[in-house]
Amino acid sequence: MTRGVMSLKAGEVVLIGSDRGGVGKTMTAELVATRIECHGIVPVVVEVEAEPRLREVLGEKMVRSLRIASHGPEELERDPSLLYEVWEELGDIILDAAAPVVVDLGANLTKALAAYLLEVGTEGPFGSGDKLWFLGITGGDRFSLSSVNHGLSYMQQAVPASHRWLVINEQNPRFQIGSESEPVQAMVRSHRLEGVMRLQGCTAPVLQTVVDDSQRLADAALQEAAFWSAKGYGQSESRRAVRRLRAFLAEATAMLDPIFPPLKSAEPAA
Repeated sequence: MTRGVMSLKAGEVVLIGSDRGGVGKTMTAELVATRIECHGIVPVVVEVEAEPRLREVLGEKMVRSLRIASHGPEELERDPSLLYEVWEELGDIILDAAAPVVVDLGANLTKALAAYLLEVGTEGPFGSGDKLWFLGITGGDRFSLSSVNHGLSYMQQAVPASHRWLVINEQNPRFQIGSESEPVQAMVRSHRLEGVMRLQGCTAPVLQTVVDDSQRLADAALQEAAFWSAKGYGQSESRRAVRRLRAFLAEATAMLDPIFPPLKSAEPAA
């Protein structure tokens, strides 16, 4: 299957989603935004969440937060129109954006968005879908794999021309399933995925501190050992943290290579 590569122009959207929380959607959205910045472009980032967090990490200039009420999956199943106003606002942001848009979609929202897209068709914010990249995230355990399977199915039905990818986040301690396993390959075939990405696990204990302090990964990776020592980590642990955090960011940024143009040598990789 021919893979779609972004041209990094206005109208293009990277949508990150899964019907399960805690699998790494927000981190992946941050990584995508960082990769776009590596090309000298500041993206528009939108988080659709009951409890938005990305705005604290990436800043108010880059991020638009669409806070939603905490509707349960059953409630949205009965009445998807509960979120139609949110999807209309998201569409306005996408149509007005002068740069690519990155959307961090909260848990259990993929089906509701797909229902809206099926109703509005090509008049919706994604048009025919050829400028939409959907990254479905799984933590690698069987339950979250089932959840992302549903999400990919919804998006395939709603915007069949979209570029769909599965991202396996190996950071999950319950990680069980590899990209070559039969359940994953069956998903690739049935949903006509363009490929599978693997977000390697980060063994640096400071990663949790980065998340808790709402630090940006790219900024945290620039810190030297003294910075982490000041936060209470031992000297040896701080030195390991520097190496491991930088390696993680480099690998995570490279993970996105298939959907982005090659980085020029003059462009820093974060």
